[in-house]
Amino acid sequence: MLLLEYRDNLGEFIGKKVGAPGNQISLIITMLCVIPFCFLNYLIHGKTPRLIYSLVVGLLFQVSIYKYNTIHILISTLFTYLFIQFFGRKVTAYYVFIFSFIHLSYLHIRRLFDDFGGWTVDDPTTIYMMSICKFSSLAFSYEDGGKDESKLKNNHHKEYRITEKPTLLEVLSFVYFYPTAIVGPSIEYKDFINFIKETDCYSNLDTNLQYILKNGLNYFLGSFVAMGYYAIVSNKFPVEALVEEEFGKHNLLYILAYIYICIPGIRARYYSGWILSYSTLIFSGLSYTEKEKDGKIIKSLEKGCYGTITIVEWCINPKIILTEWNKTIHLWLKYNVYTRVINIERKPFKDNWALSSLLTFMASAIWHGYYWAYYFTFITIYFYQSGCLIFDKVGLYDWIYKTKFLIPFASVFNSLVFETVGVLFFNIEWSKGVIALKNMRYYPIYVCLGTFIISKMIKVPKKEDKSKKIIEKEKKVE
Repeated sequence: MLLLEYRDNLGEFIGKKVGAPGNQISLIITMLCVIPFCFLNYLIHGKTPRLIYSLVVGLLFQVSIYKYNTIHILISTLFTYLFIQFFGRKVTAYYVFIFSFIHLSYLHIRRLFDDFGGWTVDDPTTIYMMSICKFSSLAFSYEDGGKDESKLKNNHHKEYRITEKPTLLEVLSFVYFYPTAIVGPSIEYKDFINFIKETDCYSNLDTNLQYILKNGLNYFLGSFVAMGYYAIVSNKFPVEALVEEEFGKHNLLYILAYIYICIPGIRARYYSGWILSYSTLIFSGLSYTEKEKDGKIIKSLEKGCYGTITIVEWCINPKIILTEWNKTIHLWLKYNVYTRVINIERKPFKDNWALSSLLTFMASAIWHGYYWAYYFTFITIYFYQSGCLIFDKVGLYDWIYKTKFLIPFASVFNSLVFETVGVLFFNIEWSKGVIALKNMRYYPIYVCLGTFIISKMIKVPKKEDKSKKIIEKEKKVE
């Protein structure tokens, strides 16, 4: 208790110096304290000791931030374990997914009444949003483990299928794994259990420690660069100005320029937390990956990666931007919502990418909460991405990359769509959102819907069915 009191006092002191909330500084201090425990992990060997270490350390850190609210994580963890133990593989994933979303919805709705528009460090929705990824991905991987591997259409589902029932200790350790126990990121159960057993690429972590330390340190320092950028931009270009009626008196070009600077500054706040959390995952060794290519071992640190900032900020293709923004959540939605829906063997779901994509965007909106701005944001982006997918199919982005000189203009245009929609995402009160839209001259609505309508006028050439062509050739030969 004395350590927690000292941490919180230190957080308040630093917060006053840098002009940030003290409880957010306390969160950063706690995340920094995780790092030494990542290195101690290299001294522990054996499956059971490593599982216990993961559980105890992670639980202590999570309780230090979320206090009694950790009970919500424990309830859903036990629910997931019990369904895996006593129910069939075919129904477990469905019920775990529904239960965890209902539980998260309860937390979101409670927050609407208790602290509308606010956010406190000990709010359990923060960690539950990341833990729900673990609950559902574990359940779906367990379901896949009961299927014939050759009948699974998706390579990710094949790779991460779980054939053996996890024990209670394994499930608890997975959920409370210390580098992910405070703010995430999301990880796969199979990667975790291989890490615990020190098998596959994790069998030689000690020999690759220099590679791990070097990259972990780079990301660690990068998180403070993002924090500094956020502090500077948020002070000079406050997002609150965008919802003032006086701000709307500026011309549209000025407003868009302001937004183009302001919203990336807000995103830097997310980057700082994600990068710091990702660095702890790297230091622990779980992020480490080896792949063989042309007879050579290629090292990487892709597991738990938050994405690529340069792509998010400057890419011209919205599909790629959405892939790289909060990448672990994108992958979770892709493999546990989108691919599950599109592979349902009945109409209207089967091979219906438009419906599957819409349902995925809606799942993401519910995952974020029940503020109207989230639904406006995701529906608007859905229309924009759907339209741009058509442009991609007819080769627009390839043509822009070939011309080269159009890339900066396309990048700014594309970024502004996400920035202007982001203004609503960060101003969730209805009255403020209306003012923001009016100030922006309804720019995001016109652009996103306009893109979607124009794309519907374009005829996309159908891909030639190569299998049919081969069959026809064989018939001619006969």
